[in-house]
Amino acid sequence: MFNNFGDLFCTITGFDSSLQPNVGAAGEYVGLMVIRAYHLARGDHYNNVCTILVWAYGTSPASAAMCGMKIVSLELMPRETLI
Repeated sequence: MFNNFGDLFCTITGFDSSLQPNVGAAGEYVGLMVIRAYHLARGDHYNNVCTILVWAYGTSPASAAMCGMKIVSLELMPRETLI
């Protein structure tokens, strides 16, 4: 079952077959690359904006920039109110 799923995943995404979850900055980067590739494949070249909270980790805007996205910073509420 897992081998079949890995083969399907590879076919659908174009990635090498792996069932290892990507976490942290690597997962964030892969997720943004998939989103960007989806929009480009549909011809949505204008859909290249990534909104990021100003108090997000530094990897968030870095990942978006590496994917060729424009970054819009948002400050919805101070971080201290969420703790």
